[in-house]
Parts: sequence; structure tokens; C-alpha cells
Amino acid sequence: MYFTIKKYILLFSIFFIFCNQKTFADDTKDKNYMKSVIEKAHRGDITSQNFIAISYLTGQGAPKDYKKALYWYTKAADQRNVDAQFQLGEMYFKGQGVPQNYDIAGD
Repeated sequence: MYFTIKKYILLFSIFFIFCNQKTFADDTKDKNYMKSVIEKAHRGDITSQNFIAISYLTGQGAPKDYKKALYWYTKAADQRNVDAQFQLGEMYFKGQGVPQNYDIAGD
């Protein structure tokens, strides 16, 4: 029984390692994908603007940059995107890339 459990843990670990490996092709696809999302965002696509802002805010898919996150959230919020409006409030509440301001955060 002990060896069976150990075998499954080993197999799961190997599977997990291989599933999380990125190849050069994956990196190229990611760069091309981000490029197309950025192009859509510049054309005014709210979903793309929000996606880019999330990427910059979290550092996933783009380097963490609160100023760029603020820029893209503002673009989406100006088009009445509720998620972007909420995140702008969060950024002002926490002081992420902007001076902390509870009044603006509450608006």
C-alpha cells in the first residue's frame, strides 16, 4: 500500500512538472497574443483594456506596473466598464500607483 501511494505521488509530480514546462513556441504565442490584445485595446475594446490592466496589476502576462494598470483601467472605466471602475477604486483605496485616497475610492 505504501509503495502504491508513493508511486502515484511520483507519477503526479512528473505529470505536474511536464504540464508546467513552457517551450519557446509557447512564449512566441504568448507574445503574439499580448500584441493582438494590445492592438484591440488601443482600438477601444473594453475587454482587452481590462485584460491588459489586470496583467499589469498582477504581473501575470506582463511586468507588474501600477501606472500602466491605472491607464488601462481608466480607459475601460471611461467606457462604463463596472469591473474597471471597481478596480480603480481598489487602486485608490490601497494606494497602488496613485496616492491613497478614500474619497476617490468610494466614488
